[in-house]
Amino acid sequence: MGIHMANRITGEFSVGVSGMWVENGKKAYPIKEAVISGNFLDMFKEVEAVGSDLRFYGKIGSPSLLIRHMDVSG
Repeated sequence: MGIHMANRITGEFSVGVSGMWVENGKKAYPIKEAVISGNFLDMFKEVEAVGSDLRFYGKIGSPSLLIRHMDVSG
């Protein structure tokens, strides 16, 4: 989406995403062209679950993450 900003000193970020919206512990619907923003350290404190679906995007890999609270705008 072209919206990829991060401050290496403060940890503040804003990035375009797609994925599944989760409500009440259940997948509700797919989302795309949304933007999440926040602070990396605060975000990792909000991780509730880590998936077993490790995927690589070039040299960088990550499994799915369930984040308890995230600022999302679409």
